[in-house]
Amino acid sequence: MTSKAERRRRRAFERASLVDAQLPKSEERRVPTGNAHTDNHAQPAQRSVAVWIQAVSSVVLVVITLFLAIYAGDQIEQTRAAVKISDDLGKAAARQFTVSERPWLSADVRVLSDLTFDQYGVGSLGVEVVLHNSGKTPAINARVIQHLVGDTLDAAGTAIRQEALCGPLRTQEIDLGNTIFPGRTEPYTDMVRMRKEEIAESIRRNEAMWSTPPGNEGLARWRGKLSPGLITCIDYRAAVTGQHHQTRYFFMVGPRADAFSMSTALAPIGVYRDTKLWRMFFGQFAD
Repeated sequence: MTSKAERRRRRAFERASLVDAQLPKSEERRVPTGNAHTDNHAQPAQRSVAVWIQAVSSVVLVVITLFLAIYAGDQIEQTRAAVKISDDLGKAAARQFTVSERPWLSADVRVLSDLTFDQYGVGSLGVEVVLHNSGKTPAINARVIQHLVGDTLDAAGTAIRQEALCGPLRTQEIDLGNTIFPGRTEPYTDMVRMRKEEIAESIRRNEAMWSTPPGNEGLARWRGKLSPGLITCIDYRAAVTGQHHQTRYFFMVGPRADAFSMSTALAPIGVYRDTKLWRMFFGQFAD
């Protein structure tokens, strides 16, 4: 005979088995496969390491980029310095060539006919200009431009008049002159004239200058008088470089009797025999 206690245990076991059989699969008891607490702490730590590595990599990349930029900038500066040195050497060589291999024109200027003022009030002077090339290359487009002035000029006034006459020639590229080879000479003859209006203006300037201060005794000497001067401009270009060059002269004009005078006071009438040219200590220029 089975005891009552044993029968109660058997019925309880059967009821428990029946309950387990009726439970859905989603409710079945899960068996843990690891330490859940440990897994939950491991995942944030792994993410922190990844973020740190990424940050360090970014910093390293920035440092490398900065270094490359500095290096590249230094290379650019070195390249610029090398280019500047090369450019300076090229300019120095060009200047050296200009000085040593260029043409150099000078002139002997002589009177061919005396200073004359005709019945129409026009002044004229016959002049011969003999050009000489003492350089090492040909001078091309060589031209001689001359002008008579009638008022007393100092160094500053002469420079202004010369520039007004000679300066514009530098911008003219028309081949109107001759070619003069090294060691050769070329003569030019010219009849230089002074118009009636220029003579009147020169007299006015002389009287204005010598009337200061009032009562100046020089005014009596210069009243109605000229102080003739000759501006000679030689313009030419270098055959190799095409660069313009000029040689300029300034002469006082008058008879031999006034050879030791700084200026000659001449009335614009008649012929002045034995007219001479005196090269002044100013007004001589070459480039």
